[in-house]
Amino acid sequence: MTPYLSIHTIAPNQERLLRSLVVDGLNAEPKILPSVLLWDDAGHELFRKITKSQFYCGPQADSEIMKGRLREIREYLGDDGVLVELGAGSIPHTTAILEELYRHGAKTRYLAHDFCQNRLRQSLGRVGKELGTKYPESLHRMRGVAGTYEQVFEWLAKTNHLEGHRVLVIWLGNSLSHISDAEFPDMIEMLMRSIWQSRAASSMLIISVGGGGGQEASALLRSSYDAPDGSSAAFVANALRHANRLLGGANDLTLDPGIWKAVFRANAQGTAGVWAFRSQAPTQLVVDGRVVACAAGEEIDLITITPRDAANVTGLLALSATQVVVTWKHRSFDWSKYTLSR
Repeated sequence: MTPYLSIHTIAPNQERLLRSLVVDGLNAEPKILPSVLLWDDAGHELFRKITKSQFYCGPQADSEIMKGRLREIREYLGDDGVLVELGAGSIPHTTAILEELYRHGAKTRYLAHDFCQNRLRQSLGRVGKELGTKYPESLHRMRGVAGTYEQVFEWLAKTNHLEGHRVLVIWLGNSLSHISDAEFPDMIEMLMRSIWQSRAASSMLIISVGGGGGQEASALLRSSYDAPDGSSAAFVANALRHANRLLGGANDLTLDPGIWKAVFRANAQGTAGVWAFRSQAPTQLVVDGRVVACAAGEEIDLITITPRDAANVTGLLALSATQVVVTWKHRSFDWSKYTLSR
């Protein structure tokens, strides 16, 4: 690992924060689990395998669209811009963008965000190794920021990394499809406000969204998020193991995987899908000494997926006082990128 790449952790005790979210969710009605449980080290590795699957088109669509727009990205950022990536994960697309920028002599700063600090460290280390030999000065311009979306938005508003620079934020991987219609405009508004408060010279946001409606979309939703090879189910099941570790350690079975099975349900219109854990028998959860009774067939929701078409995205963005500047569509997949400004 190169010593030049640093990780700033906004919440030093992420495990305690996440545990409190799990406890609150299990005591709620209806019961829920935070979707961030998916993104521990094991979850990132399982998702990496999903991205290689023939059933999930997102990473391929993201990569192909971005590679076709490298010049436009470079021209916007100029010589001294800041590239911010939200939910960076394994950083699958960014190396090509940074390569384009540094090849033309740009001094772009790169801020990569993710909740999982370990994954962020590994991913930045890989990018540093790939680019550091040809562009050694680039290593001083890469930094990781670990925390929730809300935490990183607050950090961006206060940091001096953006002041006076052109800022491009990329939010790829269909992450915004995991946010409800009620939360979507609020999240965009919160992000754009934080960039404004940072005193950036100018800012643009690129988001990627996949899907739409109709029978074909419904079939695509199920094959993409409930892959026939079982990779999606394995990814989701790992969140249950993560919750158990947080609640009581490696051997704790507060949520017994023999009782709680991962299930995917999608509506007929193809407008939403949900991964949840369904109880196979009546059971009781003991959460911090409190007994929570659960009926057979009861479900604990983990994550909702809401594919969005252009009209839906445009309508939601209007609520955040944000406008679509341009839309980049994939030539084959039902997958689009929207470039936004205020």
